[in-house]
Amino acid sequence: MQTPKARASSSGTTTPQKNNSPRSSEASQKNNTTPPSKLAISTSEVAQKVSPRVVRQLKTGPRYSDHTASSANLATKPPKERSPKVADHKPPNSPASEKKRSTRVSELENQISQLENDLKLLKDQLRSTEELKEQAEKEAEQSRQQLSALQNQISDKQETHTSVQTEPEPESEPEAHPENQENELNKLKQNLSETLALIEDMKVQLTDSKASESRAHSLAQETLTQLEAAKKTVDTLKSDGLRAAEAHDALARELESSRARISFLEAELLKSDEAAEKAKSEWAQREAELESELRKSRYEVEELRANLMDKETELQGIWEENEGLSVRLESSVSGQGLTELRRSLDRSRGEAEELRARLAEKEAEFRAMLEVKEKEEINVVEEIEAVRTAERAAAEVARAEMEAEVRRMKVQTEQWRKAAEAAAAMISAGNNNNITNYNNNNDNGQVMERTGSMDSHYGSPRIGKVGSPYVDDLDDDLVKKKNGNKTRRFGSLWKKQQK
Repeated sequence: MQTPKARASSSGTTTPQKNNSPRSSEASQKNNTTPPSKLAISTSEVAQKVSPRVVRQLKTGPRYSDHTASSANLATKPPKERSPKVADHKPPNSPASEKKRSTRVSELENQISQLENDLKLLKDQLRSTEELKEQAEKEAEQSRQQLSALQNQISDKQETHTSVQTEPEPESEPEAHPENQENELNKLKQNLSETLALIEDMKVQLTDSKASESRAHSLAQETLTQLEAAKKTVDTLKSDGLRAAEAHDALARELESSRARISFLEAELLKSDEAAEKAKSEWAQREAELESELRKSRYEVEELRANLMDKETELQGIWEENEGLSVRLESSVSGQGLTELRRSLDRSRGEAEELRARLAEKEAEFRAMLEVKEKEEINVVEEIEAVRTAERAAAEVARAEMEAEVRRMKVQTEQWRKAAEAAAAMISAGNNNNITNYNNNNDNGQVMERTGSMDSHYGSPRIGKVGSPYVDDLDDDLVKKKNGNKTRRFGSLWKKQQK
């Protein structure tokens, strides 16, 4: 048994514990439990804010994986061959198609910027959840420390209670003190249970925050993959656009070179036409001169023949007259007069012979001139026939060359059209893939706008429209080239004949 002093001392020793433990523990619990409740509310709100998007994004994961796989398959898939179209269509890279392609690229860049903004928001949310997690861990550590302190206090109370129960109670002291201790112990137990419940609640909140953090991590990773896929799509579209622009520039350069050659051939054709007209006029003038000279020479020959006939008749008359005179003189005149008459007759005969010789010489000369004129006329006719045959041969050769050139240009145009068709098919396939993927993103809650594809200018119905504005010009150019070849052939033959 203990003395009253011992009981008083024991009660005195237990009194400060009674004053410190319930109220201080309740105050400390009130001070320490208030932030965890706020933390629980904030973390639950964060989880509620993050979880719907996380669930939606986790559902859309296979779609995005299918998108990446389908984009890879479409990148390696060869373009389908399409039926050749008529070449009278629009060019592949008109200003409208260039403008739409630039708008498409700008829209894709806007979508990428939106994805980057969403990624930043997710990173901010992830950072805030990590901060809340750290704060929750700190508060959980504080609650553990408070719990350990409460457990120590409860153990001390239990020890004092057992020691009080083992001591004999004095007769004079009332029995209210054990009841107070029991009430205090019950309060401590209740506080302990509340603290344990609060700790369990904080553990649940911590697990929820960890789950939301993992979901946010997965969402951020998936958004990064989507962003990389979108960037790759934009790069492929840009490279396809650059290749199409390079093909269009090459076609434009070839067409410009062909136009320059056609203009050069037109100039050559004009020169050759002028030379041909000049040669024709010269030949016509020369032919007229030769015909006039031929007519003049024929007239002179006829005149000489008439003079010759007159001279012959005159000579025949003189001869007959001389014969008559000689006969009469022989019969009527004396010997001396006869000799004089014979001399005069001999002189007249000599003059007649001389005149006949001169007439024969003139006749031979005019016959030689006539033969020369006839030979020149024959040569002129032969030259004209040769020129005509050369023109016909040059026309045939030019026609054959022009047909070969037309076939070659048709083959080259078909090759250009097929190349442009393949490039446009690749671009349209990439655009269709991107449109389906972005529509899937819109179905899953992504903040994106559906943009129009570039197939309006690169699709299959309009693939055959490559190089169409140049077809009429090409036909005209081929006709002009044919005329130029013909004129060149004629000029070369003309020069050969002149040589």
